[in-house]
Amino acid sequence: MLSRVVPTNKVSVLLISFGCVLLIVFTMWQLAGSYSPRIKNFREMGLEIPTSDAKSRCPGCFAVEYDVTVDLPALCLDGDVKLIIVIHVNAEKMVARDVIRNTWLAAVRQSQSFRNIRYFFLLGRPETDAVREGVQVESELYQDIVMYEFVDSYKNLTVKTVIAMQWISSRCPNAKFFFKTDDDVWVNVTNLISVIDRNKIQLEYGLGGVCRSVPVVRNKSSKWHATFAEFPKDVYDPYCSGTGYVGGIAVAKGVAHVYTQVPYFHLEDVFVGMCLNILGYNTIFLKGFDNTGGPGLDTCALRERGYVTAHKVSLKRMIEIFRQVC
Repeated sequence: MLSRVVPTNKVSVLLISFGCVLLIVFTMWQLAGSYSPRIKNFREMGLEIPTSDAKSRCPGCFAVEYDVTVDLPALCLDGDVKLIIVIHVNAEKMVARDVIRNTWLAAVRQSQSFRNIRYFFLLGRPETDAVREGVQVESELYQDIVMYEFVDSYKNLTVKTVIAMQWISSRCPNAKFFFKTDDDVWVNVTNLISVIDRNKIQLEYGLGGVCRSVPVVRNKSSKWHATFAEFPKDVYDPYCSGTGYVGGIAVAKGVAHVYTQVPYFHLEDVFVGMCLNILGYNTIFLKGFDNTGGPGLDTCALRERGYVTAHKVSLKRMIEIFRQVC
């Protein structure tokens, strides 16, 4: 019985084709192991952000690793948390914390209508043992303090903000929104909730407040100056004033993930804006946020009308606003 003979030229074609297929498969396999595309929008990736050693990735990048000595691990465990508020304040400012608790935070602490809101004061390392002991007593009494062992200075505000984002992401991962502010800011919580409700879709993956993109200040006499070495571009990425901003919990988680990819910059609100740029998240200018004119604003306007925040408000002024009958 004769076997069917396949022409030599057809055999050659088949062998060449098979070899090409193997070469393509092998090449794709090699590339798959080495190719790492730049992710422009981490929201689309579910915040699964690749991590590696910060120092090897970019000059000036950093990682925050400080011990926490006062904590609130159960703050967000009970109930459905709509908003978590973090207030930046130095350990030494015990009076400021008391005034804030008994003025604009009073409703949050006492009213059932705000039962789905949580808050905490974020502190750095105390300067003396006496202050440390006082903070411990205060913490046991009010259960509203988180304290880390970092130097709490103006140049370290970026560290403090990263810690806040990390803590919120870890302790309150199921909260819907977060709000960051300072101890010299008056906050109308009722108006804040209204703003969140009106803008909740944009805020889910965005940060809102007094937001803008401004030229870099090069004048060395300015508090906000930056050298070309510190920031080589002429205009900052869009950012929101650190006096008060609100965003979805995904924003806090995102910043906590990507901050190691951004060289350290001492203006914390600008640094957060740089992180948002990597994440592909937007900034939103929200009416009612004020970062300039707190002392000159009408008391009843701050208490009853459309204002959400007012900056540069003294403790005496906070008490006046709270007690004012409008």
